[in-house]
Amino acid sequence: MLKIAVNRHFIRSNLKLGTDLPPITIYRGGRPIDRGRWVAIPGPSYMLYCPSDPLKCGARVWLETDYAEVIS
Repeated sequence: MLKIAVNRHFIRSNLKLGTDLPPITIYRGGRPIDRGRWVAIPGPSYMLYCPSDPLKCGARVWLETDYAEVIS
């Protein structure tokens, strides 16, 4: 199962510092495996909101899927 989250800290840094960090992170087994600017999801997926049980990165909303292709 892959989890896809948006890193708001990267977005804030990009705005403040003029950087171009890719804000979308793909996780497998709780570890980041890729980052990008957009993600293609060719199969079924669903979005979760779990404020009482966030991901290790702190995300409280994320998308879960078994299929994803990341484009940096």
